[in-house]
Amino acid sequence: MNLKCTDRNVYDFLDALTALGFLHREGLLETATYSNIMDTNYFLDKKKPSFIGGILEMMNNRLYGFWGNLEEGLHTGLQQNEFENGQNLFAALCRDDKGLRSS
Repeated sequence: MNLKCTDRNVYDFLDALTALGFLHREGLLETATYSNIMDTNYFLDKKKPSFIGGILEMMNNRLYGFWGNLEEGLHTGLQQNEFENGQNLFAALCRDDKGLRSS
């Protein structure tokens, strides 16, 4: 797959994924080719029934913004999401289909 990226930092990003063990790299910079390692191919390919990337998509779509409140959460000890303190997160999410769907 060709990412068609123009960002000069694309190699840093792909090399970080390589260092984390998600990708395999052959070559350097413009001549480098990257491919999935066996586990990445098995678990992060949307076309396979073994795909578990939905949790990563949910975390990106729903939870990423809450990291902006990390400092407040550390100072106050209060949870930094849309639910009231003490409310069961999973019960609230499952209350309707909207909570279960990724945007």
